[in-house]
Amino acid sequence: MLDGEQRRQHQRQQDACTHPGILPSGLDNLTHTLIGITLVRAGVGRGAAGATAAMIVASNAPDVDIVTAFTGGSMAYLAAHRGWTHGLLGVLLLALATWIGALAWRRSSRRTPPLTSRDALRLALVCAVGTALHVVMDLPTSYGTARVAR
Repeated sequence: MLDGEQRRQHQRQQDACTHPGILPSGLDNLTHTLIGITLVRAGVGRGAAGATAAMIVASNAPDVDIVTAFTGGSMAYLAAHRGWTHGLLGVLLLALATWIGALAWRRSSRRTPPLTSRDALRLALVCAVGTALHVVMDLPTSYGTARVAR
């Protein structure tokens, strides 16, 4: 049984690991988004309809591990954050998933021109650059990233 001081200390430790304490703001994702938009505006994926949307999704895709904060709590999030999604295999799989999603969106959209093989390759480049750049941008942070996959 915990006495009063132990209970308060335990509560402080739990409070320090709450979701708002772990993710105090969305600045990381805002940065990833803005850098992705800048790259598209600079010419990455030039001429491919949907390149901006694909880049925004791809440049934030490695942070899909946020789902663990909602499903498993803050400790599960800390254990999973910047794990496999920030490793080589995760980048490849997330780039592929983002590319498939972009192609499906392009095919279902009536407002975009028909999808050509050249557009598909441009979108693949955009998705690969977006996911890889996310991890490169996370490397110098204090939290770091997985080198391959955990």
